[in-house]
Amino acid sequence: MGATLLRLQTLDDERQQAEVMEQANRLAGLAAPYAADQRAALAAIRPAIADLLRSESLHLEWVNGDRLQLIIAEGDPLQDHAPAWLPLAGTRTAEVQLEGRALREPLAGRRPEDLFGVPAGLRHIAVAPIRCGEFEGTLQMARRLPRSYAASEVLVLERLAERLGVLFAAAMPAASVVNSTTGGVVN
Repeated sequence: MGATLLRLQTLDDERQQAEVMEQANRLAGLAAPYAADQRAALAAIRPAIADLLRSESLHLEWVNGDRLQLIIAEGDPLQDHAPAWLPLAGTRTAEVQLEGRALREPLAGRRPEDLFGVPAGLRHIAVAPIRCGEFEGTLQMARRLPRSYAASEVLVLERLAERLGVLFAAAMPAASVVNSTTGGVVN
């Protein structure tokens, strides 16, 4: 009996992993034509994220020394609220980079990002690490619903971040990833 239950659990886990991979691949496929323009790529994914994961916001935060550059798509709820640059200290990106794992939590006014996330009407956020060549950051999605993200939703975000990191790195020549004049990631 125990072996049968264990086998059923293993099959269920494998099925869930396959579904997550399929969803992440489909989302990354929407971004592929816009790989050279990260804002446009995020804008291409946002409608599907809204349907699939009930999330109105999807943005990138790239680590650049002790600062973050925010990449926010046209039409994102954060567009009119978020700055282009943010200090790294105390942010969710800093925690994800330090811990090496994704996180999910409510926007409760305790973190620097909450100063623009809360006025945008966002209530819950999920954050996954992303690597684009030598550069690190996070892919973040947020929702207005008063419901936290399920582990399976965060897993989709993590797999999507992996795929977007590869997609963005492949679309940019190595010399153009960092602009030494502005100190920022070129998008």
